[in-house]
Amino acid sequence: MRNQGEAGQRAMCEKLDREREPAHLEARYANYFKAGFNSEEVVIDLGQGYGRDENKVRIHTRIVTLPAYARALAELLQGTVEDYEGEYGKFGKPARRSETKIKKPPEQANRKP
Repeated sequence: MRNQGEAGQRAMCEKLDREREPAHLEARYANYFKAGFNSEEVVIDLGQGYGRDENKVRIHTRIVTLPAYARALAELLQGTVEDYEGEYGKFGKPARRSETKIKKPPEQANRKP
């Protein structure tokens, strides 16, 4: 492949992403995250919180994956944040809406594959 420059490579990646994107793909906004694990899986809940009341959080997506893929996701997110900050500047932390390092995930995740 010849060198197309950054703009050309970005356009090609966007085209590939559109071709792989399923027609039924649904975008969901998330500002609440909860993560946990058991001996075999990492569980990540995504939801949307309303105001400061934790009882008003609605979980809409649960991701269950292997620890190695959870690490790959963490590295992808870290790189994305670094790229964002490089282009737009640093940003602060949001109001507390996330829970991390919960050792017991929700009951549905405590299953054997």
